[in-house]
Amino acid sequence: QIALGFFFFFQTAAIYFTFIVPRPFVAGCFFAIAFGNRTEVLLTAPIFIHFITDNPNSFDAHRLFNHPRTYINHLVKNRKRIAAFCVIPFIIGVATLSYNYARFGSFLDFGYSRIPGVLAEPWYNHGIFSIYYIPRQIWEMLFKPWEFRPSFYLPVPNGFSSSILISSPFLLLAFRRGSVFPLRKRAAWLAIALMTFVLWMHGNSGGWQFGYRYWMSCLPWVFLILLESAPAKISKPEKALIFWSILINLYATWLFHWTDYLRI
Repeated sequence: QIALGFFFFFQTAAIYFTFIVPRPFVAGCFFAIAFGNRTEVLLTAPIFIHFITDNPNSFDAHRLFNHPRTYINHLVKNRKRIAAFCVIPFIIGVATLSYNYARFGSFLDFGYSRIPGVLAEPWYNHGIFSIYYIPRQIWEMLFKPWEFRPSFYLPVPNGFSSSILISSPFLLLAFRRGSVFPLRKRAAWLAIALMTFVLWMHGNSGGWQFGYRYWMSCLPWVFLILLESAPAKISKPEKALIFWSILINLYATWLFHWTDYLRI
């Protein structure tokens, strides 16, 4: 939980110093700390690299497919900014791989599967990551409902996961139409899709939570989408979604920390 909290803060800072106040070196420092806490954020590195170049929102992204040489020249032209972003993540990455090799004898062994008994747990029957887990994790993250317990008259979340749309219905606001910079919004959705796919391949949905806590990796990008598509005035239904999100989180926090209903 602490790692996710650190990740959330530093990933948000990396996005801020890339998209809002461009500072390539500062963004790279925050990005390095973010992927030190949640490795899947490395998948978003190309998105950051694109947006720390000069005026990326006016660049025609279709040229990447139609005229790749033009795009490569664009990156070469901005190599100093790219290098400023990449230097600290590169150092942290090399240090991490070197540590893995020194401790486990493999650059790509991060030690997770070496936790005593972890591979004997039923949800890791295909290893730590597998495409076989995707249907189950989709259910856990998007559709799994809350439960009724005999000793309590209100629904309660399961301690191991439940739908993020129940625990955080404000996420539905991310599907608003329009944006200030459409390319930013598309990039944010791409980042969410990449990280979500990896999370769905993980055998365990996480424990002691009232939502799908691993999806916190995507929340900074959701906030960027909300910022891009925010209306001039928030409507009453939108206010209701935000209010319900706060209320349901207060209720679940009370359940988790001051009652025994989830342990029954």
